[in-house]
Amino acid sequence: MNNVDDIEVSAAAQNASEPRPEDGAAVAAAKTEDPAAARLRVERALTANHANTLPMLEILRACNEARPYRDIEDDVYDLPVMQLSHQNAHALSLLLVKAGALEQIPVEEPQPAESAAAGVDASAGDAQPALVDQPVDYLLVITEAGREALADFDPVKRYGRMLAGEPSSYRAIYRKVLSLCEQGISMDDIEQALAGIPAMRTPKTVYAGHFVSNLETVDGIRWADGLWTITTHGQAMAEV
Repeated sequence: MNNVDDIEVSAAAQNASEPRPEDGAAVAAAKTEDPAAARLRVERALTANHANTLPMLEILRACNEARPYRDIEDDVYDLPVMQLSHQNAHALSLLLVKAGALEQIPVEEPQPAESAAAGVDASAGDAQPALVDQPVDYLLVITEAGREALADFDPVKRYGRMLAGEPSSYRAIYRKVLSLCEQGISMDDIEQALAGIPAMRTPKTVYAGHFVSNLETVDGIRWADGLWTITTHGQAMAEV
């Protein structure tokens, strides 16, 4: 995967609640550009800041169908991976829109007659209207380039590519770490369990943190309540 400099989001972008013309233009450009270029644009956004990769992937998964953006943000808010990023779900979704991985679909505001039916008196002037739900503003849905990137960033596929770049003797160590994390385990206990394994010293000296960090990167294990714990994806990786 290609890495680029981290993408910065302005405070205005983070607080924006209305679809912006430039976002629509970005999606329109993505639709007309070469598919390979569109995929590369999304790939760069996903890998620009590795702390954002897993949270962004969860947002893409939540956008399989067109849905109000607030519903999507609510769905991913409490996911453990969202704690990895310094950006909130709204800011990350805007980055994905800019990259052409998500499309914003504007939703027209209710007309006066519709507002009245919802409990708002359009002729009441300064009178306090009845409380109603916030407007939808826009929907979010994954684009074709986003779907292709999501498939390419499948955790088990990423794990397989990672293994291909590692010494073959490391495969058993990764499996051992995944097994150790089935019930939750501390870093100290992982280090003790791996101590003395020959592959930790040959062809070069490597430490337990190498395996833990790589497995976290591909969403095989997660840090939760002071312990490293295997994920559903990690259970599938253990079978590779």
